[in-house]
Amino acid sequence: MVKETILTKQALLEIGVEEIPASYMEPALESMRAFSENFLRSKKLGFENVTVLGSPRRLALLITGISAKTETSSQEIWGPSLKAAKNSEGEWSKAALGFSRSQELSIESLQIRVKKGEEFLCFLKRFPGEKAQKILKDLFLALIPEIPFPKKMVWNSSRFKFARPIRNLMALYDHEVLRLNIAGVRSSNKTFGLRGYSKHIAISSPMAYLNTLKNNCILVDPKVRRESILNTSNHLANKVKGQFQNFEDLLNEVLWLVEHPVSLLCNFDPKFLALPQAVLITCMKKHQKFFSILDESGKLMPHFIGIRNGISEHQEIVRKGYEKVLTARLTDAEFFLKEDLKLPLETHINKASSILIQEQLGSIANKIERIKNLSKIFLNALPSGAKNNELDLTLLERAIERSKFDLSTHMVYEFPELQGIVGAIYASHYGENKMVAQAIQEHYYPLTAQGELPASLLGSMLAFLDKLDHLVGNFLVGRVSSGSSDAYGLRRACAGILRIILERNWELELKELVQDSIKQFNLNFKENDEQQILDFLRERFQLLMQDQGYFQDEILAVTKNFLEKDANGIQVLSLKKKISALHVTRTQPNFEAVTISYKRLSNILRQAKGKGIFYSKESLNPELLKILEEQALKSWLDSSSKKIVGLTQEKKFEEALFEMMSVREFLDNFFEKVMVMDPDPALCKNRLSLLSLLESLFKEIADFSYLQPLKN
Repeated sequence: MVKETILTKQALLEIGVEEIPASYMEPALESMRAFSENFLRSKKLGFENVTVLGSPRRLALLITGISAKTETSSQEIWGPSLKAAKNSEGEWSKAALGFSRSQELSIESLQIRVKKGEEFLCFLKRFPGEKAQKILKDLFLALIPEIPFPKKMVWNSSRFKFARPIRNLMALYDHEVLRLNIAGVRSSNKTFGLRGYSKHIAISSPMAYLNTLKNNCILVDPKVRRESILNTSNHLANKVKGQFQNFEDLLNEVLWLVEHPVSLLCNFDPKFLALPQAVLITCMKKHQKFFSILDESGKLMPHFIGIRNGISEHQEIVRKGYEKVLTARLTDAEFFLKEDLKLPLETHINKASSILIQEQLGSIANKIERIKNLSKIFLNALPSGAKNNELDLTLLERAIERSKFDLSTHMVYEFPELQGIVGAIYASHYGENKMVAQAIQEHYYPLTAQGELPASLLGSMLAFLDKLDHLVGNFLVGRVSSGSSDAYGLRRACAGILRIILERNWELELKELVQDSIKQFNLNFKENDEQQILDFLRERFQLLMQDQGYFQDEILAVTKNFLEKDANGIQVLSLKKKISALHVTRTQPNFEAVTISYKRLSNILRQAKGKGIFYSKESLNPELLKILEEQALKSWLDSSSKKIVGLTQEKKFEEALFEMMSVREFLDNFFEKVMVMDPDPALCKNRLSLLSLLESLFKEIADFSYLQPLKN
């Protein structure tokens, strides 16, 4: 390989579009970066860096340090052997002449080289480097239709699909325009300015792109926009001696709604501070994309910050507009609060009870009745150490009965994201028990798969029961999410169930609780419904363990060990402890060798079953153990099995595994000296029974056949 020019060139692609939804942008840009890097590497075109940039109206790709062309390469082309290339008279054969013609070479230009001790006709074919312009053009044409979006649209006769209509294309290689035509749009060296400004902007080169746009009030680098929002907003909050409340999710959204962010300090009537703080923040954050300002004690101040898109003109008009729309929102919230609190709590409970969840699943009243029935079974299943003396069935039932009452309120109807929060606020207003009020809010936790868990025991119990009812009910009526979507919140509910159990150290068997939950539904369910729910729980548990850093083979070895009661019943606390124990002990010196021997005995037992040889661990006859090594293995089992079983019953899985590793010497000697598949049927079955006894001991913790060698 011959190296070519120094990396000195740059390239730029900008896709100008109508405003793309904020949630689409980051995944799209990351995909552009990964696709481009892989494409350039596959073409062997050298480059230093790929940077992705973007705003609501443009997706950009900046590639620096590009080679002028790919490296020159060569390849040896082999022809027939020299023996076949010449006849007995020393003349070139048809095979040799045909090879030279196929390569468009004279026979004299071919070389003779040795391969594997024999001489062959050969020649060195050289491939000139491919120009960067050609590769970059191919890259851009391949990249644009491959950018992933949750939804794509068609807007003209080309039938090209993209997140939003493409209105401009810019493709540059240094100062040269790369000619593209996508969806009827031809590339040039120009882009458009801010929305509302018709000016077209010429870009002289890729390296001038950022500064040229910045000089035209466009911050195309999202990191720069983020910094601008934070700096100006903190400065404005300091002016009123407050603290800018940076909600990361809101900032990430606003970041992709503007190309030139300008922060505005705005005010609202202090009388609205009488509203619950959660309501105030929701009005600002969720509906208007405004940031709140806190005082030193963490309380809201009558100020907020709005982010506008565009240059700093007519700011007073924009500020008054922001203040007007927020005042209208807060006035509505104030009205909803007053109207809701005019009614007694029981009225809200009765109104919410009649809300229909789904035709087959019934109403809120039906759901509450199911959860109340399940709660009695649940409390009985909980070990006494997991309960609280202050918490009894009466308190749990009270929390269940009041858990959904806020769904009937004006406030939650207008602000659905406040369900639970409003319930807790209103419950406290009505003088409800503090533990119950807290549980009403927390029973929706976690709001996301990785979100905050309930802090209270009562909230954890209510959240667990509510999510289990939701999961089981939706499976029974066939409302199961497909693909990557979670339309019915089943993955989130499942994550909540599993995380709450682990957080609370509840020794619960999920299989029994799923069965009990199914019985609460007056539905004609299919035979495999229960199995589908259990499989779903296992899959989500496996993913949860992967997220916590455990290896897939460790997870499968434990969760697919179905003959073991914890795996069969989905006792997640024990399963996690077993996975953790495997993760720790597999680095020990004997572990790898014992795992290999286990797989060997497992294969022998499986093959014996395939041949119709009947054996069982119960049928082991010690008197038939004739060879010293099989006697020694039986002695190890006699001395260690009781100890290992005792340790597993005490959940001391790590200690049990360390004890298991001591079998290595006995098992190695056994396989070296003993023929398991002995011609004598009695001896064969007895040895199979001995191995079956050892296999069942290992399976007290895991099925070691799933384990793979650790990679260094």
